[in-house]
Amino acid sequence: MANTSSRYNIDNIDLDDSPIKSTPYHFQAGSIIDATTFERVVNQVMNKETQKEHPDYDNDDNNDLITNTNLFNETQFDEELERDLQHLSQVIQISQPINDNLASDMIHQLNEVPRTTTLSSSASTSMVSTRAVTIRAQTEQRQQQNKEIARQAFILAETNVYQAMDYIMQVMPEKFLPHSSWYLSTFNYIHGRRQQHLHETGPIIKENIWPDSFPQCTPQLKEVVNRWIRHHFSRTKQAKCLILIGPTDTGKTTFALSLPGHVNHFKGKWNLKSWHDYARYSVYDGIRWDDFSKLNYPNKEDLLTQNGKINAGAKYRRPIEINVRQPAIVLLNPEDAGSLTREPRTIKEQQLAQYWKERATVYIMGPNEYFYQNQSSSNSSIESNEPRLGDPDEFETMRRRWEAKQ
Repeated sequence: MANTSSRYNIDNIDLDDSPIKSTPYHFQAGSIIDATTFERVVNQVMNKETQKEHPDYDNDDNNDLITNTNLFNETQFDEELERDLQHLSQVIQISQPINDNLASDMIHQLNEVPRTTTLSSSASTSMVSTRAVTIRAQTEQRQQQNKEIARQAFILAETNVYQAMDYIMQVMPEKFLPHSSWYLSTFNYIHGRRQQHLHETGPIIKENIWPDSFPQCTPQLKEVVNRWIRHHFSRTKQAKCLILIGPTDTGKTTFALSLPGHVNHFKGKWNLKSWHDYARYSVYDGIRWDDFSKLNYPNKEDLLTQNGKINAGAKYRRPIEINVRQPAIVLLNPEDAGSLTREPRTIKEQQLAQYWKERATVYIMGPNEYFYQNQSSSNSSIESNEPRLGDPDEFETMRRRWEAKQ
């Protein structure tokens, strides 16, 4: 649809499949839902029962092909996003806060209904007192402020829902406290619409693509990666994560970012503002295996195994629900692997080792394995087409300026 307020309340937000089987009712230019349709939407949404899925683990060692039900499909992806947006649009309209001018302005902008202005005659205008004009001017000023706040919040929500939430919390705390759930639904809708637009109209052009950009990749490493891509990158649920353990300067990050689609790329501490539910996959780069929780990441068992909706947050803040629908890639240096590669001794360690054996493809790169081979000499010259800092003649320019002052 990744630093939020401790007062976020998302208990009433449900992004399960919409029960509505008719034409979707989205916010479109000039569209107003009639009373009959609105009542039907209310009844069907309020009577919907939540269904839970049972986990289904598959072992790629025993299955050469992914079943059609688990295969990532662009059409299914689009349909899921569309269903989420349908449900959000219903939640927004059903739960619109009463006596909240900012919420009303947001609904107005979502509907994009042309506003008609009735001009007063000169006779009627002359009868309005100075005090009335002042009150009216103040009211209009507040309306303009609300419109600008709504517009700015929508802009933020297009790229990050939680920045929009933080913005409303700061500028309109009296509105945020009682109606945070409604604002969160609205911003999720805006964000989802933007993601849908990008998915439909914005092809992603990456600097490197797998496998074309990696002709030097060593054979066994390439085989392992291709096998994971074949069996798990396209899964819609319970995909194994790919864990690559190898030294720096072997191309791990370049490879991980070269796969198709938008990517959630994390380095260092967890940042909820960097999370996008509709990213194609996620990469966790250089994070010590045993430090995920210390760096405020959600539980690894949930985050790395395409486990669906989980709670995630930041330190000292209430968790927010995110949807882990992406396969994950973890990149580690050998010294950062920690308990993942140590021989388990206790019962708990043995259980964890078995858990990751079933849910991860772990590959330890050998000393002569790489995705691409860097030039070993520190004195190697810069390539002619390689990006560089500064101007080609910056030393000569500096010398001339220095001489001019002598």
